[in-house]
Amino acid sequence: MTRVEERIRGLHAASAEVGELLGHLADQSRAASLAQPIGRQQADRTVRLLNQTLSRLRRLPELMEEMTEPV
Repeated sequence: MTRVEERIRGLHAASAEVGELLGHLADQSRAASLAQPIGRQQADRTVRLLNQTLSRLRRLPELMEEMTEPV
């Protein structure tokens, strides 16, 4: 359970970092007058991976609940 909690904390921190990085990229692209700093193929690939990750994450709370003692 310790490893599970460590991984979840890491995911939480990483998701915040990704948001910050995208914010910085948006700021930098505006400063450089680039309207679309991300290529379509790269964006599609990355969004697909993100959606697959979200799908996996959505299943985890239910799995955890199945293993939890009743209240």
